[in-house]
Amino acid sequence: LGLLSPPDPDHTVGYLSRFTIVDADLTIEDRRLDTSWKAPATGVTLRRDAAGIRGEAAVALDVDGQKAQVAVFGTYLAATGRLDLEVDFSEIVPAVFSRISPEFQPLGAFDLPLEGTVTLRMMADGAVETVGFDLSGGGGQLVLPGPLAQRLDVATLELKGRYEGASKVFEIDELFVDLGAEGTLFLPAPPNHQMPLRSARVRARYLGHEKRLEVSALDLDLQGPTASFSGVVDGVGDEPVIRAKGVLRNLAVDDFPRYWPRAWGPDAREWSVANLSRGVVSEARATIELRAEVGSDQTVRYSYRLGTGGFTPLGDAIPLARFSWWKGSRPA
Repeated sequence: LGLLSPPDPDHTVGYLSRFTIVDADLTIEDRRLDTSWKAPATGVTLRRDAAGIRGEAAVALDVDGQKAQVAVFGTYLAATGRLDLEVDFSEIVPAVFSRISPEFQPLGAFDLPLEGTVTLRMMADGAVETVGFDLSGGGGQLVLPGPLAQRLDVATLELKGRYEGASKVFEIDELFVDLGAEGTLFLPAPPNHQMPLRSARVRARYLGHEKRLEVSALDLDLQGPTASFSGVVDGVGDEPVIRAKGVLRNLAVDDFPRYWPRAWGPDAREWSVANLSRGVVSEARATIELRAEVGSDQTVRYSYRLGTGGFTPLGDAIPLARFSWWKGSRPA
């Protein structure tokens, strides 16, 4: 801890301006998380001056048998007690860390090797000011939580964003997921439908204090047709209410059974599948409202509303009337 203070010749470490570790087997004990980290063949260099400490480290991290190369660059400003870190890494599977501590469980969603950079700004008391991340990877699985719980095989993943500690705002500047040519996403009941999905691109932010998720853009490649959505989710973690609007483009009429869940307007779907053929739906728009209510027995009941929209067909397709229907209990 003496290194964190300005140089002082009256103390034992007061003359120390440089500290170096070469090829060491390092064990880090994190008492707050009640866990330890092993890093064989570690190299660390710290340099102290009147402003604080600057340093870098090269670490061969070993977590639960998984090894990864990590480079750390940091600056500690003594006057403000602020620590700035930049961590560069490659071939790290975040899901491995989820088994170390309950605080790392969200990392279990990324069961695939990643590389990239994470920046961190925090105070000496442990308060996190900002976290930035620029990551990419693939050749693994993305584990979805909650109502969409499933494992998706991922060919490519790119993630850029930041977290603001004081406001608890988590901003996703870009999340791109490529599931490959045969990718699908299962939509649980009430849709209960296997939806073709080649890729998804998302821009969103989560407001922690408000428990609100704002999706500014969700662009889907549905293996031919495309869909774009925007919307908000209020009450995240409690009884969420989803309000969104979207547009579907370039859907072949003969592919209706593949993309149109039976639970969404079953009468209209049955008639359309039986009576329409050929042609292309160039554009269809809709608004969606989905509510989840937790009963006294802790079961979750969903109700949803599909708002007005319209089809603009091409070729020999038959025009459909504008539509509006409810399923489940009507939201207040």
